[in-house]
Amino acid sequence: MSEENVAERKIRETVAELEKLGYTCRIKEENDKFLASCAPSKFEVFYKDRINKIEVVLPKNENLVNISVISKEPLDLSKVNEWIEKSPLFGRTIFVESKYYEVESKGKNAYSIAPDLAKFIINIQRKNR
Repeated sequence: MSEENVAERKIRETVAELEKLGYTCRIKEENDKFLASCAPSKFEVFYKDRINKIEVVLPKNENLVNISVISKEPLDLSKVNEWIEKSPLFGRTIFVESKYYEVESKGKNAYSIAPDLAKFIINIQRKNR
């Protein structure tokens, strides 16, 4: 299966996981990547998570996952770093500004962790509240 087909399948799986957690998502296919843009579907979800928007990017020709989280308040994503460090993939959490974070992971099977990583970020935020 080509990387493009795997990326498309994994972006759909990621969206399905986020929708189970109460988010509404749109998938956009661009020339070189798939982009899922998700926001809380109800105020209750927003109130619980304090996340305004999550964007998941899977490039078509590079086994990489990039998740951007835009939140109402600062997030503690240290547990995400711990989770990535335990995986066989290279990854990092990038603190961009107080309410915007990026999580990036790449490696041979990076696409495969996209659904679990997105779900993990939200579940960590819910436990921290």
